[in-house]
Amino acid sequence: MFINKVGLVFDERTATAIKTGKKAGLTSKANLDMIFARFALLMEGIETFDVGQRIQLLIKNMLQDRENNWSNAKKSVNQVIMTPKQIADAEMRKTQQAHQQSNQGGNYNNN
Repeated sequence: MFINKVGLVFDERTATAIKTGKKAGLTSKANLDMIFARFALLMEGIETFDVGQRIQLLIKNMLQDRENNWSNAKKSVNQVIMTPKQIADAEMRKTQQAHQQSNQGGNYNNN
């Protein structure tokens, strides 16, 4: 996930630099293309490397996302990732609100 977000940002910023006519954008694009080509060679087995299957899967997914114009990464950028403490706090607030609403509901008189 991190790799996809970083790749998305790098590709978008490079494209923006190229559109605005900055020479650094072309250099960055060439460097990025070279890096991703190296990853592709690693995945094809042309170059060897000793990493676990999880890393290989992450690299494969990253290359596929780049081929698809980072569509999966763009979807996940809008998702909010919460820490366990934030989740617990949100659940506690939700429970407190529900408790307050149930107490308020019983205070009405039917006159």
